[in-house]
Amino acid sequence: MAKITLSPFKTLSADCPAIKIHEQLDNGISLERNEFIKGYTCENDLKIEIKSNILASAIFDQLGLGNQELIIFIARCRSPDTMYIVTAQSQPFNSSFVGNIEINLCVPRGMVANTLFIDYSLVLLAPTQNRVSNVANRVGDILWEFTTKFFLEGVGSMFPTSTVDFPPQDGGKLGAWKLDWSRTSLNGSPSRVRLLLNGLNKEFLKQINPENNIEPNQSAVDALYYSVACSILEHAVRNEEEIKRSEFEPGTLGDLILIFLNSRFQVNGISMGKENVINKYKEDPEGVRAILQSNLMLTFNN
Repeated sequence: MAKITLSPFKTLSADCPAIKIHEQLDNGISLERNEFIKGYTCENDLKIEIKSNILASAIFDQLGLGNQELIIFIARCRSPDTMYIVTAQSQPFNSSFVGNIEINLCVPRGMVANTLFIDYSLVLLAPTQNRVSNVANRVGDILWEFTTKFFLEGVGSMFPTSTVDFPPQDGGKLGAWKLDWSRTSLNGSPSRVRLLLNGLNKEFLKQINPENNIEPNQSAVDALYYSVACSILEHAVRNEEEIKRSEFEPGTLGDLILIFLNSRFQVNGISMGKENVINKYKEDPEGVRAILQSNLMLTFNN
């Protein structure tokens, strides 16, 4: 969302202390801005609960609004890669309001990928008096706006992400990322698998997590996404016997790997099946990776 520093009327700064916002998933897990969303997989709807603490009297005073005029709080969630947008808004309120505004946003499964933005704004709804020219006076005037972003990695987003410094044996400052499978089993939680980003590789981190709400470099995100998918495939092959013979409890690592094998290895829209994927990989790994690429729909655009 564009900044409004050239507005002809008074507006609030993006970090206005009279507005405090907290985002969390519907299961209570708090979201960390400019970080990967933990505990979300692309097989589910993404449900976000937003709680905004509003001190309306301070807001109205700073903007020069009359006490009985009405404004609304708007939240817009968007995923540029899928071009999906969902918007929700509060009930109108005047200067006497003090407390929390709660808004729920739901992005359907398949409609979010890579980067998620939430745009916030306060909008004038009902002006009631004539005033000086530097005070908003039209319905729809934007009084404040702020944007935050979060990152997802499709199927890879099932894994919590951490930033650590890689030792020389793991590439040192030139390494970029790796998956750590050492702390879980197929019957355990996928949250114990870690996607590790190299804190020494500052340039790569800037590409996937740029500052000032700039969108990430799509080529870097695609490369990370594809690498995570390949690592999941290789882990399935390493655990071939258990993957082929077992059914897993919902939500376990094994269950999510089966979902991955069924959804990301399709030919003409028909799943190859877990046994065929693993068998073909042992015979023709490059061919299986090509099938994976076709189902991930990577762009590798700057």
